[in-house]
Amino acid sequence: MPDETVTGPEQREINRLQKLSGAEFDKAYIHHMVHDDKKDVKDFQSKADDAKDPDIKTFATTTLRFSRTLENGRGPRCGGESREEWNVIRRFNS
Repeated sequence: MPDETVTGPEQREINRLQKLSGAEFDKAYIHHMVHDDKKDVKDFQSKADDAKDPDIKTFATTTLRFSRTLENGRGPRCGGESREEWNVIRRFNS
């Protein structure tokens, strides 16, 4: 059964990746994920800057900080995140 939440462009990318294997797949998948992550960071930055709802703004700011920590090669709890920031991430992801 197809996933109804997958858009046309996303489905085309899934179909393309399914046809690849080995190093060719690895390279294409990494390229896709890096591009997708950059788009996500832009979206979270926009919400962190412009959201009117304080919960959305807090979530976007915290997630953006977490994403940048990972982007800089530091894993969870290595970038100085506070317990409060992690609780916000957990609350919104549960």
